[in-house]
Amino acid sequence: MRELLAATDGAYPHIYGSGWDGVLPSRGFVDDKIAAMSRYSFCLCFENCRTRGYVTEKLPDCLYAGTIPLYLGAPDVADFVPEDCYVDASAYPSYRSLWQAVCEIDSDVIARQRYVDAMDRFLVSERFARTFSSVAFAERLVEAVNRAASS
Repeated sequence: MRELLAATDGAYPHIYGSGWDGVLPSRGFVDDKIAAMSRYSFCLCFENCRTRGYVTEKLPDCLYAGTIPLYLGAPDVADFVPEDCYVDASAYPSYRSLWQAVCEIDSDVIARQRYVDAMDRFLVSERFARTFSSVAFAERLVEAVNRAASS
């Protein structure tokens, strides 16, 4: 996180929750995560691990909130969510280049709207319903745990 913060030239992200002592001051807890996220154009959407198939609620929460996810996690995320619905942080060689891309998207109303339109289309699609049902999530979680245990 410190490396990411150094790349933002002082434009620090707003942090919520606990566990950020010594990194940034937290804005505390919120009653409605989606409502809080919806106030932002972008959201850091970093999974706890980078395991195939491990796509958690973090990504759909961003989509529900209408905030563009800066995603870092499952290397096969495009199998679950169309690539035009998120910024793939792993595609950038550094946090500085990711930050530059975010600034470019943020300054281009049309580019930003393309992401939002893609997210809206995906949210009402059969693919979204099939991918993010509770059963599908449980199946992916079991697969990811099994893969991690066997490697």
